[in-house]
Amino acid sequence: MMAISDLVNSAVGKPVAAAARLARRALERITPIAEDQATAAPRKSKGWRRHMRKAKARERGTKG
Repeated sequence: MMAISDLVNSAVGKPVAAAARLARRALERITPIAEDQATAAPRKSKGWRRHMRKAKARERGTKG
């Protein structure tokens, strides 16, 4: 892992190279998915789940 300061320095100094490096890392993480495999949905954050609980509760409160 790069330090944040190194990342900022490289992004400011050489933005095209930094963007290419980040894109290459992202592509390395993607694995080919077989057609017969089921893909799991990414987990929502705790904040998102809390927000949805409150939003649904508000919605239920306005209906009744």
